[in-house]
Amino acid sequence: MPTLPTLLRRLENLIRPGTIAELDPATARCRVQTGNLLTTCLPFFTLNAGEDSTWHPPSLDEQCVILSYSGNPETGFVLIGLYSDRYPAPDNSSTPHRRRYRDGAVVDYDTATHTLIATLPDGGQIVANAPGGMRLIGDLEVDGLITATQDVIAGEQKISLTTHKTAGIQKTHQRLRLTCPMTGMNAGTSRALSSNAHLRHSERITPIDPEITPRYLCF
Repeated sequence: MPTLPTLLRRLENLIRPGTIAELDPATARCRVQTGNLLTTCLPFFTLNAGEDSTWHPPSLDEQCVILSYSGNPETGFVLIGLYSDRYPAPDNSSTPHRRRYRDGAVVDYDTATHTLIATLPDGGQIVANAPGGMRLIGDLEVDGLITATQDVIAGEQKISLTTHKTAGIQKTHQRLRLTCPMTGMNAGTSRALSSNAHLRHSERITPIDPEITPRYLCF
């Protein structure tokens, strides 16, 4: 029968706070510093670990809790996700859902303003691989260059940018490159023209120099 000191020690070890001391990504385990004790490699909790799974390992020095059945830290599980002085909460208001990454990227959804914002560091890219296609419902504003490898079809009339006969557009390469202001867009506002306005605008376009660098250019 365990002695009273042994029972008290096991009781104390059932739940112990600590910090991540070492991380082994290959085995999804970590070692925890809790008081004077450095644990063996223990598994840490995640959101899902079944048919649907997530991978978001803890950071070194992240605050955590060890849950040890029978009071033996060598059989414990590491519960992560506690804010600390080193890793404080990324926001202090009640409406945003915010995820901040170590490289400075931030993804926000604010339930008060119904706004989803993704902010990436310099050089960051967003890549979506959708073999079945992608559909956007709503207006679209682009502040920058649009490049397409195939045709662009616009409006109920299904106007093709590559086959629509409009003076001032020259096709010299299979790669489609649009430089605004372009045909079908208002040069002052950079917004798409209506079908009738697009046709009126096309009649006023000045033909480009045939010696210009191969690409699609609209003036």
